[in-house]
Amino acid sequence: MGPLYPHALSIVYRLLGTSVAAAMIFQMLLGSGTTCLAYLVGRNLFGRSTGIVTAVLVGGYGYLLFLERHVLAEPLLLFLLNLLTWLILRADPHSRRRWYPLAGLVVGLLSLGRGSYLAAAVLASIVWLIRSRRQDLRRAVTAVALVALGTALVVLPVTWRNTVRSGEFVLVSANGGINYYIGNHDGADGTFVGVPGVEFFQPGTPVDGGSIALAERRAGHPLGSSGASRYWLRAGLAWNREHPAATIGLWGRKLVMALGSYEIPQIENYDWARQGSSLLRIDGVRFGWLVALGLVGMALAWSKVPRSRTVVLLAGAILVSLLPFFITARYRIALAPLLAVFAAHTLLSIWRSLRAGTLRGWLLPTGAVGVVLVLVNLYQPAGIQAGSEQLREYSLGVLAVKEQRLDAALHHFERSRQEYPDHVPTLANLGTLYAYQGRFTEAVPVFEEVLSLEPRNDRVLENYAVCLEQTGRRLEAAQARERLRVIRRTEGKRLDRETR
Repeated sequence: MGPLYPHALSIVYRLLGTSVAAAMIFQMLLGSGTTCLAYLVGRNLFGRSTGIVTAVLVGGYGYLLFLERHVLAEPLLLFLLNLLTWLILRADPHSRRRWYPLAGLVVGLLSLGRGSYLAAAVLASIVWLIRSRRQDLRRAVTAVALVALGTALVVLPVTWRNTVRSGEFVLVSANGGINYYIGNHDGADGTFVGVPGVEFFQPGTPVDGGSIALAERRAGHPLGSSGASRYWLRAGLAWNREHPAATIGLWGRKLVMALGSYEIPQIENYDWARQGSSLLRIDGVRFGWLVALGLVGMALAWSKVPRSRTVVLLAGAILVSLLPFFITARYRIALAPLLAVFAAHTLLSIWRSLRAGTLRGWLLPTGAVGVVLVLVNLYQPAGIQAGSEQLREYSLGVLAVKEQRLDAALHHFERSRQEYPDHVPTLANLGTLYAYQGRFTEAVPVFEEVLSLEPRNDRVLENYAVCLEQTGRRLEAAQARERLRVIRRTEGKRLDRETR
């Protein structure tokens, strides 16, 4: 993972003490700072009134408030992203090029938090250079060079440390390849879909979730962290080449989900949390509203306020940088403050037109907002909604396991199994807990349920074989182990073909 957030949190813990409360205070301060920076961006582009409305929209966005109560990197990354936007707008005039290196430093910090921000910055720079007129090209090249210099000052020391400590070249982090494969393989649906043999959320597994070990096992030789990342990247790219139509459809689905109103859960579930929080239930700003108002605001400002194109370009680059991987609410939240600036512009434009009595001035934007609002609420994959409901008892079970409350975990997993008997993660955790407690006879049928749904789940098959041996069914255990060997051998050969 990116090193920025853990290091920032370590500083907070040294100052305020090691507690979740210290992290919450830190993140609420960051959220307040993000709201203030959103005000400055809105005021810089469209005036003081727009800045105030922007701050109200950002401050009233319930999902952002929700994330501030989690030990996750998003509040810090959002603060830095809005700081970057403000710095870029300050650097826009010819006489303020000194701001570009500062913007580069912030890009570097964002890259240390999540590598996709570096890809977004590169993409935005390329598009900016292409769009620059001949007389502005020199200024654009200078600006990009200064930003790159600032970025390098932050990133290169981390790259050097990675290389010295690991003996491999790792620019920032080595999880890009597995994340790309998660978003591009036969079972990918645009959200987080686990890879059999890689258990990111299982207690007691290696820090990489087993992706390095699995890649090395399939490759048949040591790879290391960066080598494993390249292995998974090549596997995902091979799938793209072999399935071009499916790739186009999948990436289109990701685009729709990235702009859709529904907050797609992964670790956290916003819709579930809203049911138990009076504050979140009354939140007045949802992502769909920001998208509808924001897109219309971008269209209104594109020709009238040329400086706004920089922010539009940044938002577009961030959106595109999400598509190669997978979509969750907390990854696409980076778009929310940028959309809020243009959403505020739309609201004030409609209000001013109503006061002036200009029918065309308010009717067309209002109609456009209505159409986009319908579209962003129209598409909600049934599987995503079902997954969010399953996460309720399942998430409580995972939390209980992490806190070593195993009896409570069993209770939650059993309830999740009753409500959703085909939810594989629930069944896999339940069987594992039974086995851990020595209840092998109860674990066997649970693992059999998993294997009936996912016959090639090699990790569950391995645990199933152990439980069979413990119950004296040695012949069946030997058969299960033979199936396991065949699955891992054939899967390794398939991936080898793809990565060549």
